[in-house]
Amino acid sequence: MDLATAALTDLGTIGNGTRVFEGFAVSSAAPAPTISADGKTAQWTDVDGDGVTLKITTGKLTSEAFRMLPGAHGSMLARLDLDSAAFQGTNVTITAKPGAAGGDGLVNIGAINAYGVDLGKVSIAATCRKSTRAILRNRRPQSVN
Repeated sequence: MDLATAALTDLGTIGNGTRVFEGFAVSSAAPAPTISADGKTAQWTDVDGDGVTLKITTGKLTSEAFRMLPGAHGSMLARLDLDSAAFQGTNVTITAKPGAAGGDGLVNIGAINAYGVDLGKVSIAATCRKSTRAILRNRRPQSVN
């Protein structure tokens, strides 16, 4: 399987000769979050069940800015692209609250791409293998909480 495209290569007979995989789904991406009419707020359910809200103060969010990966109870934000001049100086706030399916009050994030854009204040309730500063990919964030 090509992980970038989710394309499968037929290897022929496996096991008893069938190619049936029960309870198994292949997807390269999850749907984009729900985005408010003004483009300032996005909401989704995180992989462990948290309800996540992302808010910005400048620019307009679109589904193309989000790279989501599917999970057990929702989706993981693999990458958020804020690398357009429209997001110059925007404050970014990402919060998470446990939902009906569970959760820990933290959002799972891969990266925020803001290369070439000076963001305003960035506040993230996140869990990741790297620091919040390492999540951000830009020249110099004003402040990181």
